[in-house]
Amino acid sequence: MDALVHNAGLSSRHRTETEEGIELTFAVNHLAPYLLTRQLLDRLRASAPSRVVVTASDIHRRATFDFDDLQFSNEYDSLQAYARSKLATIAFTRELADRLEETEITANCFHPGFIPSTNLFRDAAIWTRAMIRAAAIVPGVGTTQQEGAQRLCDLVTAPEFSERTGTYVTGEGITAPSSDAIDPENRERLWNLSADLVDVDPHWP
Repeated sequence: MDALVHNAGLSSRHRTETEEGIELTFAVNHLAPYLLTRQLLDRLRASAPSRVVVTASDIHRRATFDFDDLQFSNEYDSLQAYARSKLATIAFTRELADRLEETEITANCFHPGFIPSTNLFRDAAIWTRAMIRAAAIVPGVGTTQQEGAQRLCDLVTAPEFSERTGTYVTGEGITAPSSDAIDPENRERLWNLSADLVDVDPHWP
């Protein structure tokens, strides 16, 4: 396995829980990459040098961590839930990169751009969908599916990312994410909480 790419994502209009009782947007966008990476880590080690690539979003800058209500149990907002899940995605990627520092496995994430044509927010609140449709018709605002996909492909195949790890890439290149995403205390707390939610030992890799 040369590369493990986490690209699945959603934004749930209403607060919905999985069978395990986890808020759906958080489960799909963050916990799924967390758990699948752990489950496939031995295969990535055997295939090294190998790469982990995670689709994030610059909307993470709108979010903060509230570890007392990480899954919006009290007051759910679909856009904020999505933003927080992407904040978690970047924090996870940075923490994973640090934990794999002595291996030949790299971990990087990227912002594909604003791509209205993916229908990612088809289940979002009506005002969110209206805002996205309005923005989509403004020249120069949106990113094509091809442009977004190219950023993913670059992280999977480009030589410069064969050893570079822990980066967040946007259309501007390697970019600093929000301070909440890279804060070591936030990253460790999220890592341990994620392990508890998916019932695995947090002392990995």
